[in-house]
Amino acid sequence: MRDVIVDKLNIVYGDKIVLKDFSAAFKHGRCTAVMGKSGCGKTSLLNVMLGLLKPVSGTVEGMPDKVGVVFQEDRLCEEFTGLANIKLGGDGMVQDLGVRLDKPVKELSGGQRRRIAIARAMASNAELMIMDEPFKGLDGASKEMVMNVLRNMDRTIIFVTHDTTEAEAMDAIMIEM
Repeated sequence: MRDVIVDKLNIVYGDKIVLKDFSAAFKHGRCTAVMGKSGCGKTSLLNVMLGLLKPVSGTVEGMPDKVGVVFQEDRLCEEFTGLANIKLGGDGMVQDLGVRLDKPVKELSGGQRRRIAIARAMASNAELMIMDEPFKGLDGASKEMVMNVLRNMDRTIIFVTHDTTEAEAMDAIMIEM
């Protein structure tokens, strides 16, 4: 895999310019935190990178075919067990992250659901993981456990956060929008 390069990206919603000539390089094998105020285009940037949103102009190069994704919303199958939800991500190593895997996710707390969503992205075995506020809803101990697992993975990670301490704890390159 190579670096992911975003060049002169422009995103507009109606009359509102969300991103104007935004460029960044996301280094292969490194963790990068995308940071900025609410509404500055962080999630829109990820959506363009994932091909879910078309920019007005600009390019994204170097995206692999397979990407592990954690959206802002957990996007889990409510009736499925935690394990079944994780296996939807792929057949990679199942990482339970301290969650009961035999219960339907509708019976789990918000933090447990979040950990299932992260474990599902990990199970994809993708070289690149894109995560939108992955640590929201996690208590301190759960956040530290998840960060420890992510830091020890041999993958490129791009994640959105508002929290500088999360970026520092992940030893992330910080990109301010």
